[in-house]
Amino acid sequence: MDAPVAIRASGLTLVYPGARGPVRALNGVAFDVPSGSHLALIGPSGSGKSSLVALLAGQLKPSAG
Repeated sequence: MDAPVAIRASGLTLVYPGARGPVRALNGVAFDVPSGSHLALIGPSGSGKSSLVALLAGQLKPSAG
């Protein structure tokens, strides 16, 4: 039996205003995290890890999704 979904992201997009125009930090991110599982966010600097966490925590509102 599948575990219930604790976190669901669907089409998350985040665009920041930038000096040279909009900067797309996240584009169409989608994933499910089953209840009781762990999630690790890894990637290079500037890849959107902190932006994703801020969206999931409700500190930022997504541009879409």
